[in-house]
Amino acid sequence: MKHVSILIPDDQTNMSTIACIVGSLQVFEAANAYFERIGKNPVFKISLVSVSHDKFLNNGFFTIKSDITISECKENDLIILPATLIRSYKMASPNNQILIDWVKKQYIKGTEIASMCVGSFMLASTGLLSGKICSTHWAKEEEFKNIFPDVNILTDKLITDENGIYTNGGAYSFLHLLMYLVQKFYDRQ
Repeated sequence: MKHVSILIPDDQTNMSTIACIVGSLQVFEAANAYFERIGKNPVFKISLVSVSHDKFLNNGFFTIKSDITISECKENDLIILPATLIRSYKMASPNNQILIDWVKKQYIKGTEIASMCVGSFMLASTGLLSGKICSTHWAKEEEFKNIFPDVNILTDKLITDENGIYTNGGAYSFLHLLMYLVQKFYDRQ
């Protein structure tokens, strides 16, 4: 069975972050349940992953806690980076540096990575997008270009797919990315 890790970032989240995390969890759970109903084995073990157990997402209305920490997460086939509200990229990056380093190490070991909306900022921080294509929210295009000039940003693309790295454009287009991943890892039906 493959393993998908849905990351819970440390800082600067909003309802879109929660929607990406919960939406990813529900889509992969539903795909697994469908496979079980038709007599197939589930494709993914699904985990909500954070730096430590005392780190959790809390925006005042919802709280999301991880199942496991990155040190407990030994195998990965796919990592989901949810959208994060980038009020200050310079502040968000250091707060998530441990996750950024971990994502890079996982990709080097063969894990595929999917970033949603402005989760592309965290993904680009790994250096894995250098010279590659990427999509992000159109409203963040100029800021992204200024910070990551070596990434080929394509905000007009709903989904990008290059060498096991997937990105999507803004807002709730993450659902398109999830359907793309389900088709890839399960099947079109």
